[in-house]
Amino acid sequence: MIHCLDAFLDPVMPVMLGGKDVLANVGEEAKDKERSDSVDVSRKAWSVLRERKVHSDGLIEEVIQEDRTAWNELFRTVDKIFVERGRPADLDEYDHPILDQVFASINRSANAFPPLSIRFDLKLRYFWRQFVRSKKERGAYNVNAAKKRNDGIDFGLFDYLALPAFVVTVDRGFLEGITDISSFQRSWIRKPSSL
Repeated sequence: MIHCLDAFLDPVMPVMLGGKDVLANVGEEAKDKERSDSVDVSRKAWSVLRERKVHSDGLIEEVIQEDRTAWNELFRTVDKIFVERGRPADLDEYDHPILDQVFASINRSANAFPPLSIRFDLKLRYFWRQFVRSKKERGAYNVNAAKKRNDGIDFGLFDYLALPAFVVTVDRGFLEGITDISSFQRSWIRKPSSL
């Protein structure tokens, strides 16, 4: 598998490091002056995977926790907007003026094509659906539930659709979790066998 992947990966940066790298690649974030360090870390990460020597010095858990914290913070941020708007009872999982406001406000650069609102279509729609589900009186989505602990990590995978790119996974919950969302990017989440 690793030998096959070698043919497809960027030789300069074989492992995409995260959100800022994605935004830099689509021209929405200034290239980091420490970019050479990012490239070095990326190459080392790929080398570790190729050698099948995975070391955990706490860094992995730290990065995972950052994703979990960011996911929870996103819910708190949107909840503030929800409260400011008087806690509207007419929340729709797929369409709402607050969601429209998010789409309109996400575009950072007027010159970017396509804009972030398009690049993050599935990401924004998925988050909105989960937020609305968290407001249900019965069977609400609980962002702090132990079973939902890694949802913030999975949410980070949507960033790569901005490149554009396929996200390849065998996680049935992740794949099934987007089937009801109407987005042109939904087909970009794939099982390895579908490639």
